[in-house]
Amino acid sequence: DISTPINTYAVTLNVAPYARLDTTYRSAAGEEVPVSVYALPPDTARAQTHLPGLLDQVQFLEDALGPYPFRVDKYGVAQTPFLGMEHQTLIAYGHDFETGGLGYDAGFDALHFHELAHEWYGNCLTVRDWKDFWLHEGTATYLEALYAESSGGEDAYHEVIRHHRRQITNQSPIVRREPTGAEAAYSRDVYVKGALVLHTLRYVVGEDRLKTLLRRFVSPDPGKEPNCRHVDTEEFLRRAEAVAGRSLDAFGETYLYQAALPKLETARTGRTLSLHWARADTAFAVPVPVSVQGKRRVVDMSGGQGELTLPSDTASVRIDPENWLLRAR
Repeated sequence: DISTPINTYAVTLNVAPYARLDTTYRSAAGEEVPVSVYALPPDTARAQTHLPGLLDQVQFLEDALGPYPFRVDKYGVAQTPFLGMEHQTLIAYGHDFETGGLGYDAGFDALHFHELAHEWYGNCLTVRDWKDFWLHEGTATYLEALYAESSGGEDAYHEVIRHHRRQITNQSPIVRREPTGAEAAYSRDVYVKGALVLHTLRYVVGEDRLKTLLRRFVSPDPGKEPNCRHVDTEEFLRRAEAVAGRSLDAFGETYLYQAALPKLETARTGRTLSLHWARADTAFAVPVPVSVQGKRRVVDMSGGQGELTLPSDTASVRIDPENWLLRAR
C-alpha cells in the first residue's frame, strides 16, 4: 500500500543483490520516518558513511518546503547503473555515494539532492501537462543553489548559478501554450533557464518572498500538510503574485513564454546613463542594479526604460555586478 498515488513515470522496480541499510530520521512534522538505502555489496560501507549527508539534505528540504510528503511510506534510495531518476519514495541513484554528480564542483551530493527535491516538486506537485515541465526541473535545479548557499554562503550560491547560466541555449520557450508531449518539452533549458528565472525572481520580489513562494506553492495553508496535486505555470504565477503583492504577467511572458532573453540596451552621455529593455514584453520593467563608484544603485525601469544621473562624466559604472538579471549577453 502507498499513501499517495504515484505518477506513472515515477513507478520503479529495482532488482539486484542489494545490501539494505535501514535507519530513521525525525521529520519536521515530528514523526520518525523509515529510511532504506539499497546499495550493491561492494559499496555498502561507502553508502553507510554517505548516509548522514543524504539525511541532511532531507532536513534542508523539509525546512525549505515543508515536511517530506511521503512520510508514511519511506524515504528510499536504490543504487542503479544509470545516473538518477525521481522515483517516488525510492530514488534511483547512480553516483557511487560521492559528492558532485551534475557537472559542477559541488561540495555535496548534487545528484541525490536534485532527485530528492523532486519528491516535493515533481511527485507531490506534478504538472498537468509536459508544457509546464520546468516547474519540476527548474525548481529542483534552483534548490541546488539554495542548498549550496546554506552551507557555503553567497559565494557558493552564485557559483552554482554561474554554472547553470553557462548551459542556457534559448532555443525554445521553457513553457508552451498548448499541450505538449514529453519529447517536445524536454530540453536542458527547462532545468537551467528555469533555475535562472527563479534566481531573477528572487531579485525582483526579495529573498524571503521567493522562499515563501516555494514553500507555499507546496503547502498553501501554513502549518498544514503539503497539498499534493496537479499544477501548472499559471497557478504558480498567481501564487507568486499573491506572495509578492504585484503583477508578474510581463515577467512570465518574457522569461517563460518566449525563447529569446530580454536585452538590456545601455547608452552613456555625459553624466547620464540611459537603460532600455528590448526584446521583452511591453510591460517588462525589471529594475536594474548598477554599481556607481562602488556604491549600489537600483534604476527604476517603468515603461521598460530608465535613467541614472552619475556623479561625473568619468564615474566608474558596473551594470548588474552580481548577475541577478537573466538577460542576453
